[in-house]
Amino acid sequence: MFSRILVPLDGSPMSEVAVGAAETLAHTFDSELILLYVNEPNPPRTVHGERHLQDPGEAERYLHSLVDAIRKRGVTAAWHVHEPRERNVAAGIALHVQELAPDLTVVCSHGSTGSTRLFTGSVAQRIAGSSNAPVFIINSDWKKPEGSAPLWESVLVPLDGQEAHEAGLSIGRDLARRCSASLRLLLIVPTLGTTEGRFAAVRRYLPAATKRMLELEVGIGERYIAGKAEELRNEGVEASWQVLRGDPPRQIVQVTKDSHCDLVVLATHGNEGFDAFWTGSVAHRICSFTPVPVLLVRIVPEPE
Repeated sequence: MFSRILVPLDGSPMSEVAVGAAETLAHTFDSELILLYVNEPNPPRTVHGERHLQDPGEAERYLHSLVDAIRKRGVTAAWHVHEPRERNVAAGIALHVQELAPDLTVVCSHGSTGSTRLFTGSVAQRIAGSSNAPVFIINSDWKKPEGSAPLWESVLVPLDGQEAHEAGLSIGRDLARRCSASLRLLLIVPTLGTTEGRFAAVRRYLPAATKRMLELEVGIGERYIAGKAEELRNEGVEASWQVLRGDPPRQIVQVTKDSHCDLVVLATHGNEGFDAFWTGSVAHRICSFTPVPVLLVRIVPEPE
């Protein structure tokens, strides 16, 4: 499923958390790892008080050491240093996603709010939009499952009722099968005060009508998501569903905090503003505040 995994690094211990996650994935999916460093002009010596690589020579020695250790643990691994100085690190990483054609890119988000100099939401956005391969984002406090514990036990897949936005559903199903995990489907219907997109303009002039339309959306959403869960169960996947009201990203983040959920699989338009199904930079807000890893799956536009 993931035969080649790309891991961009900046030399800091926090970014190396992505190596541990990628190595765990490699053991599960029999993957090859490629560690990448993109050279910057005038790089800082430290970021968040941690070491930052200074030049291609230092980066080569650093990545070579990591790769040697990974190979000794039985995982196929290689490294690559992008020597030309790139002012836009995100563009440099995206370029290598296109050239190396990984099936997955793993990045670490520093801190509980996802703020980091290298791997910000804009970087993940460019990576997610540069190919059809998913991007796996983890927090810096990610811990490897202990012993023989499964990689994931419960996978959350938010949906919005649009077929074109079901990009995360098929990969969530495949992950659940491979890891013997359960799938939890979630659909959020906005309330009157949290409407965006197609309902926002109508709300201003026709609040009563908008409220009624949203109430109808609940019933439509329940039938839709229940049908998807039934399809999954017929395919042998343990699946449940839930419809909630409120602000979509806030509700999704709250579900990840309140429930036993190991992973969120979220569709995104990538370079098209980093919106997922709804307007308002949903994917970026979820990645910034959820305590669990997020797998971004690009929504491929329909050919015109």
